[in-house]
Amino acid sequence: MRERPTDRPAVPDLRVSDLSRDDGHDRALHLQQRRLGYVLVPGERPDCDHVVAVDDVGSAVNPQIIDGQVHGGLTQGIAAALYEEGAYDEEGNLLTTTMATYLIPSAAEVPSYETDRTETRADNPLGVKGVGETGTIASAPAVINAVVDALSHLGVTDVGLPATPERVWKAIEAVRS
Repeated sequence: MRERPTDRPAVPDLRVSDLSRDDGHDRALHLQQRRLGYVLVPGERPDCDHVVAVDDVGSAVNPQIIDGQVHGGLTQGIAAALYEEGAYDEEGNLLTTTMATYLIPSAAEVPSYETDRTETRADNPLGVKGVGETGTIASAPAVINAVVDALSHLGVTDVGLPATPERVWKAIEAVRS
């Protein structure tokens, strides 16, 4: 087993002001990591405590709706990375049939979000762009990459979705054997 490098730089403190740009680039996502990438406590669910997301929404017709869409998209991506799974038995029967077995995060399980937007007018009468998928696409791979990075010193190169404590443990055990 390789030792975790001690000379790794600290995770930078990133704020929306570092990501906001008015030059038409549409999206940036960064997870500020509390444990991911530096310390992963065995048996604990990997998590982060702060997400920064910036999106180009075109003309912002209703900023409050946009914020809700961004928060929902971020939560959906994090849920895909850490919680949600359709599990089946050997005969193809769905096992995750209730809210007790199909896990979805509530506000208590997701990090705080800091969001902002740039507005580059789209070529349509309202100048708007799609917002519904904002955050969903980038957040799941960002979380999984952070989990894999946290385990990389052990030789782990992949963890399946969702990255449950059991899957993280199995990924570690697979490298050890």
